[in-house]
Amino acid sequence: MKKLSYTSTISNTKINGPSTADELEIPRDTPEEEVINSFTHGLAALASVFALWLILDKVDVADPKYIISAMLYGGSMIILFTCSTLLHIHTDDAYTKTFVILDHSAIYWLIAGTYTPMALLKIANQGGTELFIAIWIVAILGTIFKLIVADKYQWISVALYVGTGWVGILLLPEMMTAVGDGIYWIIAGGLFYTLGVPFYLWRSLRYNHAIWHIFVMAGAGCIFYGFYYYVF
Repeated sequence: MKKLSYTSTISNTKINGPSTADELEIPRDTPEEEVINSFTHGLAALASVFALWLILDKVDVADPKYIISAMLYGGSMIILFTCSTLLHIHTDDAYTKTFVILDHSAIYWLIAGTYTPMALLKIANQGGTELFIAIWIVAILGTIFKLIVADKYQWISVALYVGTGWVGILLLPEMMTAVGDGIYWIIAGGLFYTLGVPFYLWRSLRYNHAIWHIFVMAGAGCIFYGFYYYVF
């Protein structure tokens, strides 16, 4: 079997992964899979640090909008990939809930951080400012949601991630005018993120989470290329 079986001490029912003190139903991959899971996003975390350095080296550091955009975007990538790596490295049950909350909350932060450069630098006067405020409010509310429910209600969480991630399509014409061909890289990134979701949910597939990680890395890479050459 792909997932390790665990018996809940409270409900005495089988769940697909180790529990925490609050009895979270968290799937835990096999040790071999967790090595790959940790490696992929560990590599992505290092790449994100380099990506942020490249952006900061390029932008006008005297302009607060560029610094804020770079730090929120690059910082959100670093945080997400680091939290993901820590979750997969640690198998100690005592830390599971904390890392799950951080990892899943960081998805909201990455979505908001990714919209920030476009919203503030390219379409600020065309709905971008409102988008910036709205997307970060959603990120805060999403974090609160995760603090309350942690890993429960997976389908609701996935739907919120995907819906929030694509909300910018409402301003697609403005974005296309602002960044030209760069929009194709950004859309490609969104598609990679979205197309990886079925693998994330396909828990019976061996190495499904590593495949999901690769899709996330591809999505992040496409968007970075689009941002570096067309936004910053």
